[in-house]
Amino acid sequence: MDITESVKKEDLLKEATERFNIAMETTQDGLWDWDINSDRVYYSKMWKSMLGYQEDEIGDSVSEWRDRVHKDDLENVLNSIKKHLNKESIYFINEHRIATKSGDYKWILDRGKAIFDKSGKPYRMIGFHTDITSHKQLQENLKQISVTDSLTGLLNRKGLEMEFELFRKSAKRHNRKTAILYIDLDGFKSVNDTYGHSAGDKVLERVADILRIETRGDELITRMGGDEFVLFVPEYREVKELEILAKRLLKSIQKPIRINEYSVNVGMSIGIAVTDIDKDFNEAIKIADNLMYKVKDGGKNSYMISK
Repeated sequence: MDITESVKKEDLLKEATERFNIAMETTQDGLWDWDINSDRVYYSKMWKSMLGYQEDEIGDSVSEWRDRVHKDDLENVLNSIKKHLNKESIYFINEHRIATKSGDYKWILDRGKAIFDKSGKPYRMIGFHTDITSHKQLQENLKQISVTDSLTGLLNRKGLEMEFELFRKSAKRHNRKTAILYIDLDGFKSVNDTYGHSAGDKVLERVADILRIETRGDELITRMGGDEFVLFVPEYREVKELEILAKRLLKSIQKPIRINEYSVNVGMSIGIAVTDIDKDFNEAIKIADNLMYKVKDGGKNSYMISK
């Protein structure tokens, strides 16, 4: 090989390296390169910086990564790597949390591919870390929005239905009795008509607070829409407990609610469905709702329990 050709190859290699480095800086991904035989890993400057470290603060052992993976994610990610090295997957792809220098955790999309020798044994694996923390937070926020009432912060109907099904399965396994209290506010329409919808919203917020105060931590409170709320009791022993709860709620709403310079009065009509493992969410809600309307027709500000 003459000097000219050698220089030309060096220039091409330098150009390719520069192009690779520019691409890495643009993507903001962290490169890792694992020499499986020596069990040493090259971590790029961006990989270290992503976790808040200077270049000289991270060594080249696998433990620099493994010891920072969240304990709840470690088994899953190690299994994903093992499957790829066993040729059970074309690529290694995993989402997991990894500790930063400050002690916080970042969500990482970890992608890689192994290189195998002629005998099929892996000797090298190269991959990238991508910070997906903001994406995960957005997903969680959207999830919360989808199951939460924006005005009161309580569960919405969708959220209650999801929780109800989970509790129903648990109740079936442990032979527990559950109940649904369907609550409609008495006199709420006149608040809206007299003082406006902003005042009505404040009443709903205050009622939500009252329900939080008057219930136990394991009871689920839901705003179904408008001035209708549902209280799901995941476990009770005697019907008398439900009667005591209903009476306590009715008493709690007797005091006037202060809205700016006004005081307003609302009441509650409560229908209580004693559920069982054979009733699905819609059946249980319908029974409680029908009972609530019977209370309305019978004079309001009371409760009725299913047989």
